[in-house]
Amino acid sequence: MRPPGYDAAINDAITSFDNDVVTWQLGVGRRLNENVSVFARATYEKANGGEASRLSPTDGSKSLGIGGSYTMDNMKITAGIEYVKLGDAVDGSGVVFEGSEAIGIGMTVGFQF
Repeated sequence: MRPPGYDAAINDAITSFDNDVVTWQLGVGRRLNENVSVFARATYEKANGGEASRLSPTDGSKSLGIGGSYTMDNMKITAGIEYVKLGDAVDGSGVVFEGSEAIGIGMTVGFQF
């Protein structure tokens, strides 16, 4: 990321992503009845080492998530929660990010017509 104005003033990129990464995700779902289904998933992203991006200071991750959906007539509600253990990393300025964790919660409500 190198916007012209920033580049002219600083002569450096805001951030860059030098390493490609592969993220693996394995999940399983189960329909309990006509209206309710549940799912669980596990995610793994290998740490590459090296310098982390300033806008994404992590190196690899592991996560577990669960959720479910409920359907009634033309409405579907889906919700889930996921815990993520982020990999330790050092950004370009030497700041160390370690022991980071996150919890994500999401919900969608959809209508078919």
